[in-house]
Amino acid sequence: MKQKIISFLIKEGISSPEKALEVYEYKALRRIDIKNKKYTILQSITYSKNGDVLDSSDFHSFAYWDSIPPDTLIEALWKTICEISKKRNT
Repeated sequence: MKQKIISFLIKEGISSPEKALEVYEYKALRRIDIKNKKYTILQSITYSKNGDVLDSSDFHSFAYWDSIPPDTLIEALWKTICEISKKRNT
């Protein structure tokens, strides 16, 4: 799982390869469009093992929407949000 996070951080330009290797924890604030099955990352922060902030990014001004890929954690979150939304509307 850690390798996937490191690869994601480097691929998306959120962290340099050097800093990404130090990453112990990654948190992101996402907005999910349940109707269109898309998401965007609004903010992210990465921490080292001892809790130091390695990188903090704000994407509000240039956030882009991406399709939610199948069989991912973001898809599981999307499904949960859809179920909660349906229950509220019934």
